[in-house]
Amino acid sequence: MKVLSLQTHLESQKENSASSDKAKRVFELMSTNPELADLFLRVTDSIDDQELIVIDAHPEEDSYLKAEEVEKLLGMSRPTCNALLDGGKILGHKTEKGHRRFSKKSVLSYLQKLHAASSAKDKFYKDTGAEDWEL
Repeated sequence: MKVLSLQTHLESQKENSASSDKAKRVFELMSTNPELADLFLRVTDSIDDQELIVIDAHPEEDSYLKAEEVEKLLGMSRPTCNALLDGGKILGHKTEKGHRRFSKKSVLSYLQKLHAASSAKDKFYKDTGAEDWEL
C-alpha cells in the first residue's frame, strides 16, 4: 500500500514538476532495489512518527568523535559534553594531548535516550493539557 502511494507520488512528480529527472531517478532506484525502497519507507514512517533517525554508514564499528562533532550532534555546549564524558554518561577517553574523544556508539545511544525522554514529556503535556496550566 505504501509502495503504491510512493509510486503514485513519484509518477505525479515526473509529470508535473521541473524536478522530473530527479523523480524519475528515484522511481527507477526504488523499483529496482527493494532494500532501498524498504529503507526509504522506514525513514518516512519514522519521520511521520517523529522518531529519531540516525543513519550510520558503519554501524558495526565504534569510532570516536571529536568534541565539536558531539556538540553539533547533541546541540549542547562543549562544557556540557565534557561533563557527560567526565561523569561517565558518555564513554570515551582523552588523547595524550588532553583532547577528549567520544565513543560514537555511546553518543548515539545518549541521543536516543534524550529523544525518548523528550517524546515522553511532549506526550505527557499533550495528553494532560499540562502546557496550559498556570503555576
